[in-house]
Amino acid sequence: GSPSALQAQKAGLLAVSTEAGDPKMGVIGVGPYVFTAAVAAQLEGAVMADWGIEKMGFKKGYQLIDETNEYAKSVCAGYDWAFGEKAEVVAIDSFKLSDAAVSAQITRLAEAIKTSGVDNVMTCFSGPSAASVVRQIRAAGIDIPILSGTSMDGTYWVDSVPGLTDFYAPTSALPNDDNREPVNEITAAYKAKFGAVPATQYGYPIWAWLDLWKAAVEKTGTFDSADVVKALEENKDTETVLGLRSFSAQQHIQVNAPLLITKFEGGAQNLVEEWRISTDVPNTVLYRTKN
Repeated sequence: GSPSALQAQKAGLLAVSTEAGDPKMGVIGVGPYVFTAAVAAQLEGAVMADWGIEKMGFKKGYQLIDETNEYAKSVCAGYDWAFGEKAEVVAIDSFKLSDAAVSAQITRLAEAIKTSGVDNVMTCFSGPSAASVVRQIRAAGIDIPILSGTSMDGTYWVDSVPGLTDFYAPTSALPNDDNREPVNEITAAYKAKFGAVPATQYGYPIWAWLDLWKAAVEKTGTFDSADVVKALEENKDTETVLGLRSFSAQQHIQVNAPLLITKFEGGAQNLVEEWRISTDVPNTVLYRTKN
């Protein structure tokens, strides 16, 4: 999406991506007129790490990263930072999602569980092929909780992993079982038009951004990009259809928004609770400059 956003930036027009999870889709990477409605991928990993430590009692983490995917690296960068702040990341392993088997990585994970007490594994990947990795982990008899990012939102893939339990992922909204009436109103409108609820959360974040954009236009009394962007950057913990959202002159993506923790079990994805980390994800993590 960045080439299209760059053309909008050159034309002096405000642009927004619906689901780019990279903070470079914004001020630093493209320009000050570019926003994303999504949360930073690093925030997804950080939320799962923080929640896992505080609510599940995790002490020893393990990362399994698809090395071909920048999104996957960013999710695990957030997990690595947040988990390492309070607990121990025992090991970081990588694979290529195109690989038919990840047996070597699973063998190393099993050994780390046995010898180092690893009690959770953060799987950073995306797409239907990721279900194969989850299936191989469980088929190897590894039953510790598996965490992942928002890319695994939705139940379209769970039939590939029969009997899946203890799998957790963050999301911004749930087409089913969301406890927020504004979200349910969006879902109902979608179902009325298309005959079914959305398969994943990906159609929801733009609504939160539009809440902020509408307020900015009304506040400034203009559609002028420079004025509207300035007003958008003044949002700090502003209420939207998806809860609190913030922007700043440096970040045009969510770096500390609350997310919903969900659990996959019995072929369903169910709400556990909402979770928010105590501080913004730092720039060294957002741009993966941390050594």
